[in-house]
Amino acid sequence: MKSNIPMYSTIVFGVTSVGLILMSVLSFKELEKYNNQIHGAPATEKKPAILSIEEKELEPLRENIAMIAKARDEMEEKFREEHRLANVYINNLTLKQIAHDHTIMYVKKWALEAKLYQKNHTNTSEEKKKEIADYQSIVDVNNQYIARDNASYEEKKLIIQKERKEIADEVPLIEKRMTFESNRIATKVARARDNLKKYVLKSASVYKRAPYNGQIIKADPVLRTAVINLGRKDGIRRGMLFDIINENSLKQVVVKGRFKVNDLTATTASGYIIELNDINNPIIESDNVGNPFYIRYNVPIIEGVVLNEHLGPSKILISRGKSHNIVIGTVLEVFKLNQGTDRIVKADCKVIELKQNTSICALLNVRDHSIFKMDKVGTKIDKGKVKTFFLGGEFRKKFNKEVIKRKIIKFGHQVVDELTATTNYFVAGSNADDPIQKAHALNVTVMEEDSLLRYLD
Repeated sequence: MKSNIPMYSTIVFGVTSVGLILMSVLSFKELEKYNNQIHGAPATEKKPAILSIEEKELEPLRENIAMIAKARDEMEEKFREEHRLANVYINNLTLKQIAHDHTIMYVKKWALEAKLYQKNHTNTSEEKKKEIADYQSIVDVNNQYIARDNASYEEKKLIIQKERKEIADEVPLIEKRMTFESNRIATKVARARDNLKKYVLKSASVYKRAPYNGQIIKADPVLRTAVINLGRKDGIRRGMLFDIINENSLKQVVVKGRFKVNDLTATTASGYIIELNDINNPIIESDNVGNPFYIRYNVPIIEGVVLNEHLGPSKILISRGKSHNIVIGTVLEVFKLNQGTDRIVKADCKVIELKQNTSICALLNVRDHSIFKMDKVGTKIDKGKVKTFFLGGEFRKKFNKEVIKRKIIKFGHQVVDELTATTNYFVAGSNADDPIQKAHALNVTVMEEDSLLRYLD
């Protein structure tokens, strides 16, 4: 027979569970009831709203507040009505009443001001009079000082004006005396210099005329043209100036005029007679020509530069060619200038290949291997024919000192910075008194600026 214990247990468990559930439901209902009593509950379709305990207690207070608010509104309405009545009363006042009130106010004000003025005037008039008298005394004293200073100023002003006039009258006289003295002193200085220069030149070796360089082989006195027996191969160039020299009827050597080269051939030069000193002594054939700066060469004078120093082994390219009268075999010097005067020769070069404006040269007799682009090349100079010049004083007549220096160097000569016994010519500009005396002491030939300018184109 099977046991019934499990079934009893199930029943007991079920009954217990149901009991617990019912108790929970009842507890929940009771809890909701207490909660509604405390907090209240809104109305629904099945039941009305439930007022909380707090709401029940506040309800009488709310009613009391409503009554107070109603009483306040009634008081505000009453106040507005009284305010309206007051405005009506004010607006009903007439203009006459307002004017009357204002008139009374001003009358009272004026009466008070009159009393105040009278009182103030009565109490202070004597004090004010005394104070004014004190100030007037101070003003009178200051006026006395001002009058005294004005008189002194006017007196000093008159003195200054008088002195100024005296000075103004004296200035022209002083300037006149100064000018006179200055001119007198300048004249004395100029005369002293001229006398000194004449004395020195008289006793010194003075340049007189150019040496003979060539002759006139053709002359036209009417057209004033001539041809000389010197040409391109002799180093003559266009623009050169020569003195025309010969004996006069008294067998004296004189300068007849000047000749300027205009055109060249290999052996001759033609040009114009730009100066004739005596129309009775015209230029003729066999007259001599001379220029102290001219150096006669047996080859054309050539001047150029190195264009390429690395053309090949011992070869250079120079800036002269057929158009410059160079031929195959021409030997030139490669050199640099020492302070623009003396040549420092680096090598000789011989033309081996010829073009119109350039030539290729082979280097010979190399003294200095540091040959550079733009080094100079030119005709070999016979140093026995080179002259040295020293420029002393100021040069302002035609060229300045630097231009004169360049023109002398262009002839192939040297310009030195120091006057020594080996100097060939001392060129005397203005204010060169001291150097002239030194040149005389050193027995250096003195050439005046005008003589120099005869040969510079």
